[in-house]
Amino acid sequence: MNLIKHGAEAKLFKAELFGKTVLIKKRIPKKYRNPELEKRIVKSRIKKEITLLKKMREAGIKTPIVFNVNLSEQEISMEFIKGKTMKTHLDKKHKTEMLSKIGKCIGLMHSNNLIHGDLTTNNILIEGKNPVFIDFGLGFESNKIEDKAVDLVGFKKTFTATHTEIPSGWNKILEGYRKGNHYAEQVIEQIKEVEKRIRYA
Repeated sequence: MNLIKHGAEAKLFKAELFGKTVLIKKRIPKKYRNPELEKRIVKSRIKKEITLLKKMREAGIKTPIVFNVNLSEQEISMEFIKGKTMKTHLDKKHKTEMLSKIGKCIGLMHSNNLIHGDLTTNNILIEGKNPVFIDFGLGFESNKIEDKAVDLVGFKKTFTATHTEIPSGWNKILEGYRKGNHYAEQVIEQIKEVEKRIRYA
């Protein structure tokens, strides 16, 4: 196994499994927690993440396929996506088309009451002509407009900071979002309220 990323919550390894190149996500234990409590929390989060990945794919959103789960080792083995992050690569010829696709996927996600929890330009990969959504460790299910607006506000913050070269980019994302979510306008309206609270907090 080759370590390719060491994050705050997990280590990511590139490895071979059943003749396939896979990504192994191994949770990092929180040493300040009681060991038994830590095991229960991690087990619950792994199960939740697997469920979200499955439901995302059922909703028509591309996510890595899960091949194997080892709860005792706190590991998930999943499809290795070869694409680059949205942060580092947006196809210059198809920027607006890709942004619209990304927005539509987020719209579908929210339409199915699935919340990513950490929507950033690092957690969306570009594989060929398709966006792939990764890292659902902070995700959850909710039918609340507020939760969907908060999800989008976080994404807007990272997108506008990362892609200043595409001034109309956020509008393209919202354009796609409207196609994927039949009550998009309620969410978009709530974004303004969330941003006001952040601004004056």
